[in-house]
Amino acid sequence: MDTNKQNSIDNSYNKSFIGKVATRVTTRHQAREMAFQMVYEWSLHEDAFYDEVRIKTYWDERVLDKSDLTNWPFYARVLKGVANFLPQIDSRLESFLENWSMSRLDKVDLAILRLAIFELLFDTDADKPDDPVILNEAIELAKKFGGKDSPSFVNGLLDKVSKGQADRV
Repeated sequence: MDTNKQNSIDNSYNKSFIGKVATRVTTRHQAREMAFQMVYEWSLHEDAFYDEVRIKTYWDERVLDKSDLTNWPFYARVLKGVANFLPQIDSRLESFLENWSMSRLDKVDLAILRLAIFELLFDTDADKPDDPVILNEAIELAKKFGGKDSPSFVNGLLDKVSKGQADRV
């Protein structure tokens, strides 16, 4: 992985838990980015896997306006969904990998894919975004946090998942 991208993730993680850098989480994109960072953390620290206190603390430390909970339901829903469906998400992901194994996947790409596959295949909420929005958001996360090949890899794999979901779900 590109060192600058890794530093961006590490700094984001360190600032959010240690430095308590707060921001306005005014968009679903920002809430999704925070959810991605939590899923990424889970891939690095199994002991941190779906800890509701840590999830809420992470949110509280990042949000300037504690009374604005507009995107909290989305953030909490996708994290709970990834945690609840992780074996199924990984099984589906593995079924779409060609000449790759899960262990070879970059942890950033894995976190992005897990989040997006939950949204594409398992999220049944009425407020769920359309598939093209989910794909675009995942690609944007890959551009920001992944390596140079991450956006095209994530795009290609999620396109297959999206097109193949009808006969795979």
